[in-house]
Amino acid sequence: MPIKAFRKLQLIIAILLPLSVFSQSEELSKKDTNTYNDVKRYKGESRFGCDTNDVVEDTLFLTLFRYDPLFSGDYMYASMGNIGRPHRPLFLSTPSIQFTFRTFPIVAYEYKMGNTNIYNVKSPFTRLFYTTGSGKENYLEGVHAQTIKNISFGINFRVISALGFYLNEKSSNTGGSFYVGYDHSNKKYGNFSGFMFNRLNPQENGGIEIDSIFEQNSQPNRAGVNTRLSKAQNKIKTNTLFFSQYYNPFFHQKDTSTSDINPGTFEQIFSYERNYHIFEETAPNASNYEFFIRDTANTYDSTSNIKATNGIYWSNYSMHRQPKKSSYFFIRTGIKHEYVEVKDYTKNYYSSQIIPEAEVLYKYQKNNELGLKGAFIIDGYAKNGYQSTLWATAKPWKTKSHRFKIAGIITSKIPDFFYSHFHGNNYQWDNLNLANTLQIQTNIEYSNKFIDAGISNYVINNQIFLDNRYQPLQFEKTIYHLQAFTNIRLRYRSFYWLINATATQGNNDTIMAFPKFSTRQSLFFRFPLFDKRMQFQTGVDVMYITSYYAPRYVPAIGDFVIQHDKQYGNFVYIDYFIGFKVKQFNAMIKIQNAAKGLLGYTYMMIPQYPLPDRLFKLSISWRFYD
Repeated sequence: MPIKAFRKLQLIIAILLPLSVFSQSEELSKKDTNTYNDVKRYKGESRFGCDTNDVVEDTLFLTLFRYDPLFSGDYMYASMGNIGRPHRPLFLSTPSIQFTFRTFPIVAYEYKMGNTNIYNVKSPFTRLFYTTGSGKENYLEGVHAQTIKNISFGINFRVISALGFYLNEKSSNTGGSFYVGYDHSNKKYGNFSGFMFNRLNPQENGGIEIDSIFEQNSQPNRAGVNTRLSKAQNKIKTNTLFFSQYYNPFFHQKDTSTSDINPGTFEQIFSYERNYHIFEETAPNASNYEFFIRDTANTYDSTSNIKATNGIYWSNYSMHRQPKKSSYFFIRTGIKHEYVEVKDYTKNYYSSQIIPEAEVLYKYQKNNELGLKGAFIIDGYAKNGYQSTLWATAKPWKTKSHRFKIAGIITSKIPDFFYSHFHGNNYQWDNLNLANTLQIQTNIEYSNKFIDAGISNYVINNQIFLDNRYQPLQFEKTIYHLQAFTNIRLRYRSFYWLINATATQGNNDTIMAFPKFSTRQSLFFRFPLFDKRMQFQTGVDVMYITSYYAPRYVPAIGDFVIQHDKQYGNFVYIDYFIGFKVKQFNAMIKIQNAAKGLLGYTYMMIPQYPLPDRLFKLSISWRFYD
């Protein structure tokens, strides 16, 4: 372990451990402080859509070692090595039909409505998390949430700074959100508003020049390995303002419960997004590019877009106030307007589209439901796009946790605007005749308190991709793709085993380039010390993916292009960790890639971007509750 990291660990333990362990009373030492039922959360998109159905926050520290967003969820992303850099999902998902200029491949580190947690707490809640380690990595994340009478507010933030081990691969990311909500005590009126921002600045080195230098470990000093780019950087800047409100005009304050007949709830949403993307390279090397369009001495590709969204909805029941009876119909319908501006150095583009939406849900016997929802786009760039979803869920045994869900989703959407028009210093295109991509998706899922599992079947027409000539094309043939996942949580006494695994199978491994099998598993022991005042754990975290034709990343485009020359993967990546928990304070020491070199040098998920060699990390997390 580096001397600086070891000294930091000594200081933290010396100050915090005695205070935490020996100042507890006997009553507190025996109290189970792992779960706080008043800490609940839901995703920002749910609260923005006036839906406040929440779940209990997991306050355990079992997965502290999986703090990197690329590996903390059910599915993994392909990493470039250094934290905070561009990445690629190793899974398919359901697209949104709303206008999208482009999706820069760094989504796991962005604050968006779909991944930002909104907290519902009865008392103030604060959580701080910090990691420092080799490669000059510093990762700081925090959240504070509080409720004062009928007003709730919260702050989320994340700061990442990591130099990395190879030349010119520094990441510098900052992002956060602030929100405030008001709900009248009888839920007749409520609103929710806030602001999100992201400042993502990954340095771009283009990857190492020759794979064999890494694979043969001919240059153990990674700072001495030549990279393709020396003075290049992508910069992504996003700002989002949002506001939503609901109103029950026919609800009387004297009502103490939801009646069987609700004349209606009205909802209104508004958001304003402003996004910037810049690729900058000083003194570009001509051997890396076929030609320069504007400037041979400097590249400064800049694009920006604005999207304003306004929508009005009506529903017969508010999600805040649902009927007490076990069976009922829920209806929600509305219309949304999107106005868009896109700018680059050549011209400005404008688009305006209207999206009618409707949803019908039949809930019966409390635990079962059948639903149908759909949306259609009128006019604008995404004209004639649509999406419809039919689903059913069931909990056949009332006293058990077993849950089944089946869903069918049909999506027809024009590819992102980026694939229609892009003008850079080295690459450009104007595709005026792109067809809608049609995706038919069928999902079957099962879950209980030990396991989540599911299988999805995709049938895709007109799939968009970047070919090896760095141009967007649509695949003319139909793609069939099968994707299965399982998340298993096992425990026997002090032994824990967490399993995340995915398997894929399709008829085109180049366009849909995913490993056939990928898994991340954690095996560890957890047991009490100091008369149960401390919880201690130690174990390993193991990642494995099979070989596949991983797409190649092109920094000047900020996207991936297909390749079928070489397969990447087929490696085992092992992390070892030890940690402890005292009340709400957690700490962890992690040795990443503990088996470096023992199984060869094949740990590369994206061409020319090896994962880190052995490194040491120290993490602390502290939750505060009133």
